[in-house]
Amino acid sequence: MPAGGPANCDEISSPIPVTVTRIAFRRALQRFGVIPVIALCGLLNVSVLRASEPESPIDPPPVDALIVEGEQLLAAGRSKEGFRLLGEAEERLAGNPRFDFAFALLAMDSGWAAPAIRALRRVIAQTPGFWGAELEFGRALAMNGDVRAARELYGQLLAREPPPLVASSAREGLKALANQKDARWQRWTPSVEFAAGYDSNVNFSTSDPTFLGFALDPRFVRDGSPFVAVGGAISNSRPIREAGRWSNRLLASSRSNPEARFADETNIVASTVYSHATPRLRTALLLGGGYSWIEGEPNRRGVSAELALTRNFDQRWELAALGRVGLVDYLQPELEVLDVLRLLNGVSLSRIDLGSGAGRIGVAAIGGRDLAKLADSSYSADRYGARLFGSWTMARFELYAEASYFVADYFDGGGFLGIDRLDRQLGAAIGASLAGWPRPGWRLAPRASWVRNDSNLSFFAYDQAVVSVALSYEFARD
Repeated sequence: MPAGGPANCDEISSPIPVTVTRIAFRRALQRFGVIPVIALCGLLNVSVLRASEPESPIDPPPVDALIVEGEQLLAAGRSKEGFRLLGEAEERLAGNPRFDFAFALLAMDSGWAAPAIRALRRVIAQTPGFWGAELEFGRALAMNGDVRAARELYGQLLAREPPPLVASSAREGLKALANQKDARWQRWTPSVEFAAGYDSNVNFSTSDPTFLGFALDPRFVRDGSPFVAVGGAISNSRPIREAGRWSNRLLASSRSNPEARFADETNIVASTVYSHATPRLRTALLLGGGYSWIEGEPNRRGVSAELALTRNFDQRWELAALGRVGLVDYLQPELEVLDVLRLLNGVSLSRIDLGSGAGRIGVAAIGGRDLAKLADSSYSADRYGARLFGSWTMARFELYAEASYFVADYFDGGGFLGIDRLDRQLGAAIGASLAGWPRPGWRLAPRASWVRNDSNLSFFAYDQAVVSVALSYEFARD
């Protein structure tokens, strides 16, 4: 064996069959480049990339069949499946260097940096001088946004004069990070979006021009129009420790309806989110607010707070729960009757990683209540319903669809002309997203939606169909 390490993984005495070893090596070389190849070789025999061979190596712990299965899934390109498999056993096998190293590689290959960092810390603590673990630790730090720490790690590793193959990999790592900004000090990233389409009912209104024998104001009768929209946003996201992330976004958008100018609308929305993600549980706390104008006149403002929890279990199922509270405040005195405190909660169950891991299908149940600000308002309502949704991702292309059914049961305030209003709404939508078209950084997103709102008061009954195409661009970070 060359002094600087193996020329390829065939030179390693491995408990994994040679065929699987070769597949893993070729796949890593094609997908990741030099650094993960070295790590994969180290996965098969930890001692290969040590600073020096110990004269009396400590016998490794017994190999659990689960670890071998996880390594084989990594070699076969089924990293998400392997990550879920080993993730279920982390509490039992954590501290076993072979388990921890395989788990870390599977985690990073599945898009999870924090579990990889945790596992690699254990490997490095128990196997000093294992170059492969240190190289992968640098990659995990960079993946988690801590580019500065990754650079420091590679620099310190080079200062210890490692074998040539390890030194080459560390230099490649530094080269790859040369132009990257540390996500912990990341500047705001701007983006723009342009959209055009047709809306068959821009004002969500009835098609009947009369109500109880009276002619309605044309603004309250169904009106369709083509539309164009433009928007811009700035966003910022930075990691907080290993598993946390703080994200902020400010969005401004404006939509023009050439054949229904009275419905032209401009919006500003700001949000801040703290999220904490582990392979089993994701938590997100969101605070947001918005302000809108209609025909240039102040129309509505609102604030909201939301807590969401998502739990993965049984490898391919996801259970999510959400709670939200918000205030909706109309700024025109004649619309003050619409002001409400809005409470919403929901739960969803999804089957994830369908097919090759690209599909998802789920169902959600949603319930809530609107509490009117004014005591004599009739806009207090119980809201409840369900939504069926699904998506499929193929490389840069995503297809999604959903169907929904909601009920709004209004109460208090004496009703609408003495009638207790009851609305039932049926909706459906389908859309797609193509990243990198027409050029890198761009995203094309066509969408079509349909809604029918049935009400026991004809004034509130309407249907709407919208088709649109949006094209967005996110400016590359320095």
